[in-house]
Amino acid sequence: MKTLLSILALVFCLSANAQTLSNPGFENWSQQTYYDSVPDQWWGLYCMTVFRTNDAFLGSYASRTTGMLACGIAPGVLISGPQPASGNIIDGGSPFTIKPNIIQGFYKLTDAQPGDSAEVTVILKKYNTITMQRDTVSIGVLALPPAASYTLFSVSMNDLMPSVMPDSIILIFNSSKHLLIDWNTGTLPSLFVDAIKLDEAAGLHDQTALAASSLYPNPFVSIATLSVDTQEENLVLYLFDALGNEVMSAAESGRGIFELHRSGLPSGNYFYQVRSRGKLIATGQLVAE
Repeated sequence: MKTLLSILALVFCLSANAQTLSNPGFENWSQQTYYDSVPDQWWGLYCMTVFRTNDAFLGSYASRTTGMLACGIAPGVLISGPQPASGNIIDGGSPFTIKPNIIQGFYKLTDAQPGDSAEVTVILKKYNTITMQRDTVSIGVLALPPAASYTLFSVSMNDLMPSVMPDSIILIFNSSKHLLIDWNTGTLPSLFVDAIKLDEAAGLHDQTALAASSLYPNPFVSIATLSVDTQEENLVLYLFDALGNEVMSAAESGRGIFELHRSGLPSGNYFYQVRSRGKLIATGQLVAE
């Protein structure tokens, strides 16, 4: 009976108040040990690989993960949620009870050697009361190529159990996918991450591959043109600021073509979504100079 009550308590804790990501902007930090600090509601897989930085896309702080030679060329790994007692990534996670189409955020990556990349993995889990195990409900994986300045990333989710809603989410940021190092300097890649957000406008069951889009010029000063390669009709463009607030919307001026006029838009980083009758068609980043 005690075991059953513990399991029910765990399920309740994972399900309650689970509609937002925990500390998505990395503004709050706690001391993990005397030599390592991590963001609140996040943990690092290896010691001395996660750092607070004021080189942020938004707000005062961002997260920087950097590999460490002393751990055998270990990459920097940052994981969402409290650190599980087992130390096993898959046993952790934060409460979460919705299925977003995509998980987005901003990153930049300094690569140590050509050919390397960082990686972000998003896993939605659900405790199975019959098998007494946590099933993987949905998963998304995205390689992050080198980027000298903050760049929007979008992880598309693959729904493995369409009829099952999750109770927790695990985000894993890995600073090096191929464990490459500059042996002349001993430098390992550094991955900066900030301003994580989710798109919950549509369920995963109706997700399709996102269409290719091109934007020129970008950055732009007064007018930019967005082209979307899709056969969908009735397209609408939505522009959001770094806080996720909608600042502009526009209908297509031609088939899959949008003209964006500055119209007093402040300088800064923005991201756009193109939708057709509520369905996400394309997404990307826009910079106003």
